[in-house]
Amino acid sequence: MGVGKDYEVLVSKRVRTEQNYLGHILTLIDRPIFKPAKQIYWPDKNNLEWHRKKKFAIRA
Repeated sequence: MGVGKDYEVLVSKRVRTEQNYLGHILTLIDRPIFKPAKQIYWPDKNNLEWHRKKKFAIRA
């Protein structure tokens, strides 16, 4: 799982096609994450991009 550039939940292709994963995970796809009220505490977009490219993409 990961977080997209618009703070939406990403679920890897492997999870979406694997029969043994819990179905409720699939209900999270493209839903916005819960962010703190103050924007200063939101996850940094550069860090999220790094994770998508270096970690999430490997498992997608």
